[in-house]
Amino acid sequence: MPRTLDFNDAQVVNFLNAHAAPMPLMIGSGLSAGAGLPSWAALFNKEAGAIGYPVIGPKGELPVGVSDFYQYASELVGDDHGGVASAALKERIARGLRVASTTANDSVYRIIAAMGARRILTLNYDNLLQQALLAASPHWTCKKRGEQIGAIRDNDHLMIAVHGHIDVPNTMVMTEEDCLAILSSTPCDTDRVTQELYSNNPILHVGMGFRDIAFSLRLSQARYARQGAFLQHVAIISSDVPKPVINRLHKNGFILFRRDVAKIPALLQAIGDGWKSRLSSSAGAVFS
Repeated sequence: MPRTLDFNDAQVVNFLNAHAAPMPLMIGSGLSAGAGLPSWAALFNKEAGAIGYPVIGPKGELPVGVSDFYQYASELVGDDHGGVASAALKERIARGLRVASTTANDSVYRIIAAMGARRILTLNYDNLLQQALLAASPHWTCKKRGEQIGAIRDNDHLMIAVHGHIDVPNTMVMTEEDCLAILSSTPCDTDRVTQELYSNNPILHVGMGFRDIAFSLRLSQARYARQGAFLQHVAIISSDVPKPVINRLHKNGFILFRRDVAKIPALLQAIGDGWKSRLSSSAGAVFS
């Protein structure tokens, strides 16, 4: 039964090693906030408010009567709200991230780069993860959404920016239409790999902000619609994630480990050490 497990770091490592090593990773925006970047909600509100857009709450709270963030985003940046303002908002968000990234602490991303994972999905819009991966190894291939990937071998190292990238301002707000396109039956190359990874492998989610949780739930539900079962994913989440969100994750097949944000890097370091130890002593399980 999916649940929240009250494990110390060593127990988490043993739990993950009993299932597979290394697991694909889904890196969420919560890690960027921990690295010193503004949260997506804070950045959105700052830039949106400057040009007259409605704002959202600090934990992703939506206005009264709005139940889905991505549908709300569609309304905010859709043509009905004004195409010029929409483009300006996205550019302002991209510019704000570029400025903030210059002073960000990338230590947690360097830990991730050393963990030994071969497949990484991310909803982060900044470049910190990509830079850390390429600094750690020239073997990483980093793709933005819509780029061609081609055949993937077991030992290939692949990172996909699932949606949104600081260098492509028009992708800085993920909408309902974007979600539907990523989950469609005729996906582009990066969307195809995202779907395959999420449908066929347990994923370790780290740093899930409210946008990341909303999207991961959609991926999980799409898998259920196709295959009639949830795949058991694992998530390391912040201790302040509200109970209703935790319940939704449980219902969609997630096992959760809760940590204060400041303690997540040490846990990731321990997980990476455990994976490397297992792989050095055996062939290990490789996800494709």
